[in-house]
Amino acid sequence: MANYAIIPIRSGSKRFPNKNIFPIDGLPLFHFAAHVARLSGVFDKVIITSDSEEYLKIAQDYGYDLHKRSEAASSDHASSEDIIDEVLRDFDMKEGDWAFLIQATSPFQQEHYFQAAAAQINRGISSIVTYRSFKRFFLEDVIGKERKRTQDFASRKLETGMFWGFNVGAFFEKKNRIIEPYGLVEIKEFDDVDIDYFEDIENHIPRLKALAQQYKAEKP
Repeated sequence: MANYAIIPIRSGSKRFPNKNIFPIDGLPLFHFAAHVARLSGVFDKVIITSDSEEYLKIAQDYGYDLHKRSEAASSDHASSEDIIDEVLRDFDMKEGDWAFLIQATSPFQQEHYFQAAAAQINRGISSIVTYRSFKRFFLEDVIGKERKRTQDFASRKLETGMFWGFNVGAFFEKKNRIIEPYGLVEIKEFDDVDIDYFEDIENHIPRLKALAQQYKAEKP
């Protein structure tokens, strides 16, 4: 059995052009997630998949395994599941293997999150989902109703989308990254950041720059 990390870095973002390779102290954004995945010791390969030769050349400079998407998997209509399916097949992954789809735009991944996920693989589950505890009011909870104290109701689980793990055979059967029965990995709110706009990076520049200096000094 092998474990694979798959990190999509599609070009052509309209909200934040070239966000996946946006440089922070000389490091492209995708490297923050990919570097931590590699350091975690969980993955046999860390695969960068892209529609862009330029992006793949940058990934090659950091020593990652590369996947050039087909035209079909590069279209605006291609789903994440379409991309996953192509990567699994192109790398000839086996039914007993596990793959993790990791968001390049979630730069605050932690080694122990991946390790906590990997520890669950042989416990009879088919996929792994990341979440954080959420204990806030939705409007439908308070409009026209008696307002409860937050300590009087259970926290909810908010999907973070930082990464998903799944058994390859189960994915081929279900064509979905979340497959029951599933395991959970809790993410701290401080780490639950997704970069969609330039403003999202601006808000975290000090922490990102500190990580960039750390990552430059580390060897995979």
